Amino acid sequence: MALIPVLMGFPLVLLPAHIAFLELIIDPACSTVFEAEPEEKNIMDRPPRSLKERLFGRKNFFYSFLQGLSVLVAVILVFLWFYQGRPANEDQARTLSFATLVIANILLIIVNLSGSRSIIKTLRTKNRAFWFVMIGALLSLVFILVTPPLQNLFHFSPILLTDFVLAAFVGFIAVVWFKVVDLFKRICLRKSG
Repeated sequence: MALIPVLMGFPLVLLPAHIAFLELIIDPACSTVFEAEPEEKNIMDRPPRSLKERLFGRKNFFYSFLQGLSVLVAVILVFLWFYQGRPANEDQARTLSFATLVIANILLIIVNLSGSRSIIKTLRTKNRAFWFVMIGALLSLVFILVTPPLQNLFHFSPILLTDFVLAAFVGFIAVVWFKVVDLFKRICLRKSG
C-alpha cells in the first residue's frame, strides 16, 4: 500500500503515522497474543512435524502470501471506490482504506490463532492478551476516526457510518474466506475418512 498507489499515480495511502499505528497492533499481537494462546485440545493426537520439514515451507509461504494479497486487494478496492467513485476525496479514501486495513489485520490475528478451530471457537478461548489487543485496536481506531486533532494528524476526514460499515465488511470478507475454505477442507476430509 505504500508503493502501489504511487506507481498508479494516486496519492499516498499510508503515511508514517499510519505505519506506526499498525505496528502498535501487529507487534503486541505477535509478541503476546500468539504466545498467550492456549494449546489446542487435540495437539497430542497430531503426528510430529518431520525434522526435514522447513519451519517456513512452501505451503506456509503460499498461505501467508495469499492472506497478504487478499488484504492488499481489499484495501486497494476500498481506496479506489472512495477516491474515484465519487468526487475525488483523498482524505476520505485514505480514512476508509486504513480502517479496512486495521480491521483486516485484527481478523488475520483471529484466523491465524488456530488452524483447526472455527472463528467462534477461537473467540471463546481464554486469551486475555487477544482481547486487550483487539479491543484496544478497535477503540483506538474509532478514537482516531472521530477526534478532529487526530484526524488531522492522520490526514483523515469525517466519514459516514455506512461507509465505515462497508469498509469493515470488505476487510472482513478479505480474511474470513480463509476460514470458510478450511471448514470446507475439514468437511471433505471427514466425508472421505
